[in-house]
Amino acid sequence: MGIKVEKRHLWLILLALAGIVAVLLLFNLRAKLLAILRPFFIAFLVAYILNPTVNKLQLKMPRIVAIMLVYIFILILILLFISFFLPKIISEMMGIIDILPGYIQELQDTASKMQYAMDGAGIPQSIKEALLSIGDDMEETIKGIVHNMGRSVIGILSVSISLIIVPVIAFYFLKDADYFKNASAQLIPIRARENVLSIARDINRVLNRFIRGQLLVAAIVGLLSSIGLTIVGVDYGIIFGLLLGLFDIIPYFGPIIGSIPALIFALMESRTIFFLALLVIVIVQQLESSIITPKIIGDSVGLHPVYVILFLLIGGSFFGILGMLLAVPTALILRILFSHIVDAITGPTTK
Repeated sequence: MGIKVEKRHLWLILLALAGIVAVLLLFNLRAKLLAILRPFFIAFLVAYILNPTVNKLQLKMPRIVAIMLVYIFILILILLFISFFLPKIISEMMGIIDILPGYIQELQDTASKMQYAMDGAGIPQSIKEALLSIGDDMEETIKGIVHNMGRSVIGILSVSISLIIVPVIAFYFLKDADYFKNASAQLIPIRARENVLSIARDINRVLNRFIRGQLLVAAIVGLLSSIGLTIVGVDYGIIFGLLLGLFDIIPYFGPIIGSIPALIFALMESRTIFFLALLVIVIVQQLESSIITPKIIGDSVGLHPVYVILFLLIGGSFFGILGMLLAVPTALILRILFSHIVDAITGPTTK
C-alpha cells in the first residue's frame, strides 16, 4: 500500500527545506551580512537616541527643520572635538605605543628583582608563583590595552568611509519615523497587535531614558576623569579619562576595569602620582554614584543590584565586554516581558 502525500503536506515539506537552506546560507554569509547591516544598526541607534529631542523640537517647528537643527548642533560638536581634542588623543595613543616596550621591560626587571628577593627570604614556592603571576597578568593587560588601542585607530580609519552613510540613513529613520512604526505594526498579527505594541511602548520608555542618560553620565565621567588625571600629572590622562568614561557605561564592574590602565601607568611614574590618580578616580566615581546618576537617570533601571550583577556576569562570560554593555538593557527588556506575562496570566496588578 503506497503512502499518500497531500499537496498541502508537500508544500510544508518544501517550505521547511527552503527554510533550512536559507538558514544555512545566511550562516555561511553572516560576515558579509553583518558588514552590510552594521551601518543600518548604528543609524537606527543614532536615530533612536535623537528621536525624543526631535519630537520636542517638532512641537515648535516642522520635523524636517528640527532634524536639521539637531544635525547642525552635532556637527558643531564633532568639529570642536576634531579641532581641540582629536589631535591630542591621537598623539597620546601614539605616545603610549612608543613607551610600551620600556614599561614592559621595567615590569620584567621588577619581577626578576622580586623573585631574587623572595628566593633569599625563603618564601614558599606557591606564594612566589602567585605574586609573579600578578606581574605577568599586568604585563599582558598592558599589551592587550595598547594593542586594542592601535587596532581601534586602524579600525576607525578603515571604516570611516562606510560610516558616512550612517547620518544619511539615520536622517531617513528620523524623518519617516511614523512610516517605520506603522510598517512594523502591520507585520504583527491583529490579535496580538495591541499587546505587542503595549510591550514595545513600555520597553521604549524605559530603554530610551536609560540609554540616553547612561551615555550622558559616561560623557561627564570621562570629561571629569580626563581633567582630574591630567591635573595630578598622569601622562596620557585624556586617554585614560576617556577609557574611564567608556567603561562607566557598565555598572559596578566598568569603573574597576576602566581604572586599571590609568593606575598601572600612574604606578610606573611614581607612588605619589598613583595615589593621586586613585584619589581622582574615587572622587569622580563618588560624584557619579551620589549626584550625577541620580539626577540624570534616577530610578529608570529599577533592578536590584543582585540581578544587575548576575546579568553582567552572564553577559561577560558569554560575550565579553559587549555582553556586559548589553546586560542591563537585556535585563530591563526581560523584566518588562515577564511583567506583561504575569499580568496576562493573573490580571493587571494595581499600582
